[in-house]
Amino acid sequence: MAKSSEAVGWAARDPSGILSPFKFPRRQYDVCNYEFYEASCLEDMLRRVEEELACCKVNNMEIDTRFNEIAEDKVQLELNLEVLFNEAEEAKKVCQCMEAERSVVKASYEEARSELRRSQ
Repeated sequence: MAKSSEAVGWAARDPSGILSPFKFPRRQYDVCNYEFYEASCLEDMLRRVEEELACCKVNNMEIDTRFNEIAEDKVQLELNLEVLFNEAEEAKKVCQCMEAERSVVKASYEEARSELRRSQ
């Protein structure tokens, strides 16, 4: 099914720049060609969407891999933190024991010193 007719347009036909009307033939409108063109455009769009989806899948896989690495690092860091916390608790107990012993020694020293002063 083809249909043609003339169209009217305006254009400058000389260097003066004054516009004047002119007629030109319209393109023939062919339904088959138009449908083929539409199908071709849709196919191109579908191909681009599929390519973008493939890229998204790759990006998701990379993100999942990185997420798993971070989760493993987090677990390891939590274990390390727990070990360090236990070591700090032990060090605190040792310091408290040393402070208690120092207090006992200091009290004994002060008592001995007092005894010496009294005996002189």
